[in-house]
Amino acid sequence: MKQDGAWVLFAVQTGNLPKNFRKPIATDSRNYKDYVGQYEWRPHGEIDVVSLKNDKLWSRLDGDEDEDLPLGADNF
Repeated sequence: MKQDGAWVLFAVQTGNLPKNFRKPIATDSRNYKDYVGQYEWRPHGEIDVVSLKNDKLWSRLDGDEDEDLPLGADNF
C-alpha cells in the first residue's frame, strides 16, 4: 500500500518453508519497479534493499540476497 507516495509495510513473515509450499503466481513484471528501493524494518534497524534483476525482484538484507516471489497482486 502506498501512503503519501511511499510504500508502507504492514506485515511480514519470515521462516523456512518447505519447497513448493507456496507456488508463485503469474504476474506482470512491469509493476515490479514500483517496489524497488530501500526499506527500514524498524527505526534505526536493518535496511532491506529491493532491486530488479532480469525482471525479478530481489531482496538483500544483512548480505543475504533472496528472490521475492509473487504470491498475489501485491504480496511477495
